[in-house]
Amino acid sequence: MSAPFLPIAPRGRVRLDALPGGTSARQRGAWVAYRRVVPSSHDGPVSRVEFSPAEPHEAAVTAGTAVALLDAGTSAVRRRVSRFKDIARGGSYKPDGRLLVAGGDDGLVQVFDLASRAILRSFKGHKGAVHSTRFASDGLRILSGGDDATVKVWDVPTSRLLTTLTDATDYVRCQSPSPASPHVWAVGSYDGHTRIYDLRTRARIFDLAHGAQVDDVHLLPGGGLALSVGGADARVWDLLGGGAVVTTLGSHAKAVTCATVRADGRLFTGGLDGAVKVHDVATWEVAHTYFYGSQVLSVSASADGGRIAAGLVDGSCVVRHKDSGAAAAAAKATAKAAKAGAAAAAAARRPGVPRPSTTGIAGMESDSDDESDEGGGGGVRADLTALPNFLTPTKSPFTQTPFAGWGRAADPAAARARPPGRGRRPAKRSGASALPDEGAKVGGGRATPRVRLAPHDVALRRYDWRGALDLALSTGKVPMAVGVLEELSIVGRLGTALEGRDERQLRPLLGLLSSQLRVPDYAGLMVEVAGVLLDKYEERLGSGPLQSLRKAVDREVRVLRDVEECLGMCQLMLGQP
Repeated sequence: MSAPFLPIAPRGRVRLDALPGGTSARQRGAWVAYRRVVPSSHDGPVSRVEFSPAEPHEAAVTAGTAVALLDAGTSAVRRRVSRFKDIARGGSYKPDGRLLVAGGDDGLVQVFDLASRAILRSFKGHKGAVHSTRFASDGLRILSGGDDATVKVWDVPTSRLLTTLTDATDYVRCQSPSPASPHVWAVGSYDGHTRIYDLRTRARIFDLAHGAQVDDVHLLPGGGLALSVGGADARVWDLLGGGAVVTTLGSHAKAVTCATVRADGRLFTGGLDGAVKVHDVATWEVAHTYFYGSQVLSVSASADGGRIAAGLVDGSCVVRHKDSGAAAAAAKATAKAAKAGAAAAAAARRPGVPRPSTTGIAGMESDSDDESDEGGGGGVRADLTALPNFLTPTKSPFTQTPFAGWGRAADPAAARARPPGRGRRPAKRSGASALPDEGAKVGGGRATPRVRLAPHDVALRRYDWRGALDLALSTGKVPMAVGVLEELSIVGRLGTALEGRDERQLRPLLGLLSSQLRVPDYAGLMVEVAGVLLDKYEERLGSGPLQSLRKAVDREVRVLRDVEECLGMCQLMLGQP
């Protein structure tokens, strides 16, 4: 006989300050405060994103054939490390934030100086792609895991291979140092095992069977707990208790791909369900969930607690900023200043407002406002035979030329000689804007100035990277050429614009590098361009065309040496160490 029916008693109202899982309304409000979302686009899936341990905690985003460095304040791409021959993998910071190590599909492990983006070390030894690289906590060693199922330990000061760990039977995709000791490491592999090693004795301390491929691994603060991520869940292991499973985190709807642990004990996991979940390590409950429009491949949180970044499979990196009263006021003031600056720039571009002439490279001048738009379309190449000779300047690039008169648009006499003409249709020009011509009236109203794009801007809009660089160099203007090079560096197309050139076509660019290498504002970009040129053309060019660049570098080295000697003498005279 069935049990008698009993009505369900009404439940009381749930208190928001005592939600299930020990998560209070105040805690949830703290995670909702990350409301300012700043996305950035990259050339491939973001396989790894990591915040620098050192202030101001900029982010390194590994995607495509470059590692992009995001500004700490705006999260915009500030510069790129692009000296990779194939897909870049596993970009990671040194603990002091001054160096970056990254692997690649070509099997190389490279160490970069972030100040100059120069390659300091290049380790060869893996027989497959290197997907994960990490510095030890002392910064003296690097562990790299590759698709050859090995983990190699490199000594940074001597560039020697110290040892190779060969216990894995499948791809090694992750490793993590212990925060308690630089000698203890956790290594995860696609064979479903997480192994803990002591590098002093090369002994395997633990072999933890995760049960699925291990995509990420971490040793939690204190060194007593380990986290392995892969398959449908993430598992927490008690190392001090003999490697027992503490808990299994299965809150994701699809496979878990990544995790990160912040210093304050917050655990973040990301998965193919497009969600990043925040866990409280005291209760292992989900405190908050952030949803994204694509599958999450990597996640990171800044040490100061101000930002959370997620790398997505669609090539975007989304950074969430914690919104505070001071930050909101600063953002409002910045937006107001930008609006005022845009209004002032628009007023300065009106017809009749005087504009100074610009000085070109090697003292050459040209009227930028009167240049024809013809030939600015995509696929059009500038005539490189008529380019200015940067190697033999007729005038110092730092000398300002005397005033040579206003342009045609600002000359009152020229304006009077060219009546607007009521009802006249503007002529169509190749590469020009579709706006009405200067002086034409729109709808019977006042005259609207015609906006004209420079030929290299038209080429950039048409994704003609090579043509844009050729057109900028053909003008003979340093700011224009440098601006195009910087734009190509930001979008990661510098290598595309420089490939497929012969010695004659490279001569103007080499002259630009030699003449502008000593300018502080351009030095960083010039070093990056020179690095790309050497990677692509060092064997083909030989020593002849590179002689001027070599002399410029030697000259800068001598200047820096003299400055250091002068600084030492000043310190000696002032009695400073």
